[in-house]
Amino acid sequence: MLPAPRVMANSPETEADYLIRITQFVTWSPQFFSTMASPLEICIFGNAQFQNLFEKIAVGRQVESRAIVVRQEANIYKLNTCHVIYIDESQEQQLTRILTILKNRSVLTVSTIPNFIDSGGTIGFTYQNNKLLFEINQLVAKMKGLPISSKLLRQSVRVIDK
Repeated sequence: MLPAPRVMANSPETEADYLIRITQFVTWSPQFFSTMASPLEICIFGNAQFQNLFEKIAVGRQVESRAIVVRQEANIYKLNTCHVIYIDESQEQQLTRILTILKNRSVLTVSTIPNFIDSGGTIGFTYQNNKLLFEINQLVAKMKGLPISSKLLRQSVRVIDK
């Protein structure tokens, strides 16, 4: 079960905490990394303020014995070097373009943009009653070679799998 966040709901801190926790429930193929010691790279696209926040929450945490590295990425064409991309709501106008560029890449996309998983994103965060919940597009995850644990799928408020 996904443990309760370390911070209050309806905040960027909660989103960052959940995003890092979710990476534990994805199977990351060794082929996605250049070496066995390569870190898992989380890229923030659209809000530079989130980088420090995500870095602070990621300190000391690992995914499958890999360090987590957080970086801000402003160049849409460099997103394909990331393992996880948090797409800020400020990028909603570019969402179709972003997802098209990443279509054939093994990249886990996460956002709070409304209807994110219906648009082709992998995991969408949503708030209900001041509580952070998430939706998963299992079809997209499978297509990208990113199997998501059934434990996480069961906690999701909605799963697209057909």
